Formats: sequence, structure tokens, C-alpha cells
Amino acid sequence: MSLFATFDNAESAQIHCQFAVEWQPAPHSRRGELRCPIGGQDVGIAWELAGHADAPLLIVAGGFNEGRHVCGNDLDAIPGWWQAHADLLSRHRVLAINWLENTSTAAQADAIASVCKALGLPPARAFIGASYGALVGLQFAARHARLAERVIAISGAHTLCAVQWARAGIGIATHALRPETIAVPLGLIAVEGDSLAPARTLAELAVRAPNAWLQKIVSVHGHAAYLKETAAIAAALNTALDD
Repeated sequence: MSLFATFDNAESAQIHCQFAVEWQPAPHSRRGELRCPIGGQDVGIAWELAGHADAPLLIVAGGFNEGRHVCGNDLDAIPGWWQAHADLLSRHRVLAINWLENTSTAAQADAIASVCKALGLPPARAFIGASYGALVGLQFAARHARLAERVIAISGAHTLCAVQWARAGIGIATHALRPETIAVPLGLIAVEGDSLAPARTLAELAVRAPNAWLQKIVSVHGHAAYLKETAAIAAALNTALDD
């Protein structure tokens, strides 16, 4: 059976979305596809919502090649891309999407907001974004402040060098935003030695945003630290969530 939802987007225009594909073969976790106009195009947003309905909500977003299956759950036991943080994630209800193709970070943020509103979810305890997901998380903070109590951005900032990201195989459309416009509390996690998201850029973001704090970790893995420095990232996440 098709379900419909009507809600306001970042520009307060009324739009209509339809759950084109939805199924619930597990007690708690769900997957589906939401058909929705984003950025002037009708797109399909593939989403996964895992965990107990009464657990606090986390929105989780990773690198450009990392999608909606964040961690193994009762719907799909296969380990997800952030399985290393299963202990933290299992204490929450986790929402994630597959990235849309050939669009901006702002449009990706709008896509996640569309799913939140269509599913009738409460404000998230946090939006946790790493790498490309951190860029989207910052856009989410600027455009959908009421949908998350805070945003935690790992290795992603308000501005970036498109050439460097392109060398990493990631094409980024216009992303730059003004930190002064972000009212949501920001927890920033920088990695010394990260060439894609230099620690100095995250430090600038922390100074310019109205309510932000910065943690730094040191890693030989550079930008990949969010996947490989499990203990350090876990400690930083717990600090950011409890601040």
C-alpha cells in the first residue's frame, strides 16, 4: 500500500512525497524508497531505519561510497560500513540514506530531511556525518535546524578545495556556506594530517559558528581516520554526544 506525506522543505514550499517501496520484515528495522522532488527533480531516496522506536534517533552519514546500511541489525545482519561503532549505534535508532547522484550537498541534506518528515520522526539526538557526510550534515544544520538537536561533523567543513576532493574521486557541487548561519550546536572532530579536511579549516569553522566546539585527533591515516581510528573516534563521539 502506498503512503503519502506532505511537509515543508527548507524554503517552506509545500511538496508531496510518496513511499514508492516500503517493507518491514523485521520487528524494529525498516527499509524503503521515498519518491520526492529534490532540487527540481523527482528522485528516489533509498533509506534504512534501524533500532527500537523508543531509542533516541541518530542520523548517520558517511563517505560518498557509504550508504544506508550503517550497521548490522534485525533486518540485515550483514556488517555495515561503520560496524566498528556497533556498541554506540545499537543504543540508538539509526537513520541513513543512499546518496543521490549528481547533486549538491544541500540537496542531499534536503533528501534526508524529506525522509525524516515523511516518516514522522522526532528531532534526532544528533546528525553524525563523516567525510562527505560531514559536509551534508553542515548543510542540514543550516537548512533543517529543527530536525536535529546537534550536528557532529568528522573531517568536513564549511569550505573545501574542490580540486583535492576531485583527486580523491569525489565530484563536489557547490558546497560553501557561512558558519555564522548555523545555529545548531556543532561538535567538530578534526584529524591532524587530513589533506581533504585540514584541521585549520575546522578550527576556523569552530570560531565562526555561534555554538561550536572542536576536538582533534592525530592519525597516520589522514582522512580515512573516521574508519580506521576506532577508539579515538568513539571517544570523540561520546564526548560530543554528552557535551
